[in-house]
Amino acid sequence: MAEKRIARQHVIARLLTGAVYYDDDGYWQMLTEEKSSFASYFADMGVRLEVDTEMGMGFLRPLNQAEEEEFATAGFAPVTKIIPPRILGYLPSLMCALLREALQHHEENSIESKHLYLDEAQLIDLLKPYLSETQDDKALKREVKKVITRVEEIGVIHRLPNRSEVVYRVEPILRARIPLSRLQELLTRLKEISEGGPLADENGEEAERDQP
Repeated sequence: MAEKRIARQHVIARLLTGAVYYDDDGYWQMLTEEKSSFASYFADMGVRLEVDTEMGMGFLRPLNQAEEEEFATAGFAPVTKIIPPRILGYLPSLMCALLREALQHHEENSIESKHLYLDEAQLIDLLKPYLSETQDDKALKREVKKVITRVEEIGVIHRLPNRSEVVYRVEPILRARIPLSRLQELLTRLKEISEGGPLADENGEEAERDQP
């Protein structure tokens, strides 16, 4: 049976729902070869296509403030955002920031693997210091697993298929969504929240706008 080909529609759909990576067979080749065409297509929707060949990924971003001001100065009405900001709760936001910190440490110190892989126990340990000490072990694991599911939904981590143990790859898109210039400020703010009193859950009042 002949192998199914990748069409432009596949690449467009992938970008609208997440990122395209260098190891995405067919997708990456088409994206890089037809970058200008894809960029023009998405520009008409009011979003920007970013293709970083060094990081090996392509993704969409909304207009930044300067681009929106330039558009408004030209006399145009605001464009409806097709990539609306998602709302993350406190714990998913904290998990994303901690993963970004771990990713940076991995890139600076690891020579064995380009990607950062973490199993479920490591993800639980990452968040455990910021959870209530009154929780029993089972309740803590349930809470962290809900956070893991939420973070996976927004494409920050990806569970590896066909493995007996639960292992996740931290996706490179996290570098773009939380720049290093913003990481320490974000971590400080989130950690201050954890020290200030009871924490809201992932749907609670301490919600962060989804930069991840």
